[in-house]
Amino acid sequence: MSRSVVIHMTRHDGTAPLRRFDRDDTRDLDIIYSRLKTWARSATINPDPAMPDELHGRVADNWRVLIAIADAFSSAWGALAREASIHFARGHCEEDVAITLLRDIRTVFDACGLDRLASKALVDALNAMDDGGWSEWRGTHDDQRPHCLSQGELARLLRPFGIRSRSIWPLPRAGRGAKGYHQHQFEDAWRAYCRDAGGTPAQSRKIKALFNVG
Repeated sequence: MSRSVVIHMTRHDGTAPLRRFDRDDTRDLDIIYSRLKTWARSATINPDPAMPDELHGRVADNWRVLIAIADAFSSAWGALAREASIHFARGHCEEDVAITLLRDIRTVFDACGLDRLASKALVDALNAMDDGGWSEWRGTHDDQRPHCLSQGELARLLRPFGIRSRSIWPLPRAGRGAKGYHQHQFEDAWRAYCRDAGGTPAQSRKIKALFNVG
């Protein structure tokens, strides 16, 4: 997802007829192809256009070629492209990361079989995932040095879902209390965003081993 320009779509509400692609009628596409081919013959594209200060790392890389193409049309189109890039980067980057986090947290709970986890235990499990990327976290805008996800960063990512750490007692297998999360706090968010999510066998074995230590 971090290597893509993501456009979020909503389900059709049924209030208007859908216009579906007809492979036997490509007249509109033929017109677009012809015009693009003509434009490409004469276009002068700067491969390294000036980028908005708000874009960093992979996000900037994803948009650079699109902004270069927009600049080739006109400065007005270039300005619109930069405005759009900032809008999408701000509006959707955190959402995508947070949904990935929800899915991985569900994997952790499915694997450990507990109904509550201390914040530290949850963060340790996320950072231990082979392909989760949390042990090389670079921030929601991909502009920080790689580091392990912290408890504070976990809390900030979960805040938009109304999920906040609380005192959990008793803490399973520890006999003491701590700040953490109950599984039921995530149920609404999982139903809304992670209908197809679940733990994977390979990750489950590593996570269970982590929780059995000590």
